[in-house]
Amino acid sequence: MAPFAVQLTALSKVPPQVFPYLQAHAADVQNAAAKTAGQWKTWYWICFGGIIFFLLSIPLLRGRWRTRDAKRDEAEHEAKVQESWPSSRPPSRSHRLGLGHRGHPARAGCPR
Repeated sequence: MAPFAVQLTALSKVPPQVFPYLQAHAADVQNAAAKTAGQWKTWYWICFGGIIFFLLSIPLLRGRWRTRDAKRDEAEHEAKVQESWPSSRPPSRSHRLGLGHRGHPARAGCPR
C-alpha cells in the first residue's frame, strides 16, 4: 500500500467543481433515497402476487405433465394417422414439409 499512498490520497480528494452540482441536487438525492425504502416493498408484493397467480393457474394449463402420458398420446395419435392415411406407405418428405409435386409449395386444396 505504501507505494500507492500518493495516488490514493489524490483520489480521495473531491474535485472543487463537483460541489456546486452536489449543492444544486442534494435535495433530489435525499428525496429519492427516502422513497427507495417503500418502492422495493411495493415491487416485492407485486412479485409475490404474480407468484400466487401463477401457482393458482397451473391446473388450468393444458397438456401432459408426465412424459409417459405424453408419449402414449403421441403413439395413439400416430396410430390414428397411419390408419387414416390413404396409402400404406408413410407420407413423403415433401408432404411433411407442406410441399407439393417436385418440391414446389402446395396449392390450396392439395393435401398436406
